[in-house]
Amino acid sequence: MNPDLGVFLSPTIPLTILVESGILFLWSQRTAPRWERFTLRLVILTIANIITQLLLITALILSPFQYWPTLLVMEFLIVLIEAGILTKTALSGSESLRLSLLVNLVSFGIGLVLPF
Repeated sequence: MNPDLGVFLSPTIPLTILVESGILFLWSQRTAPRWERFTLRLVILTIANIITQLLLITALILSPFQYWPTLLVMEFLIVLIEAGILTKTALSGSESLRLSLLVNLVSFGIGLVLPF
């Protein structure tokens, strides 16, 4: 069963951005503890998250397929899209992919246990 339009009003986007921002901060401190790089990555990842979360929600609402297959395919695409975007922040392709996979797995896992 697809979610209804009320999903757009849920706190999933701000929560996703908050969780992924925290992971990004820790990742940036480990790899390149320069505030400018973290800020650039944060802005880019936030914009990417807003776009990809809206795409995800739209796909879940409009998809003729069942919820779980649509969700898993979209999450896979989101990891690839965000990794591609993160390569623009001086991260290598493999590092961008690892970071994107990490932040999306954590936020996906948190989303599984939330009541909304």
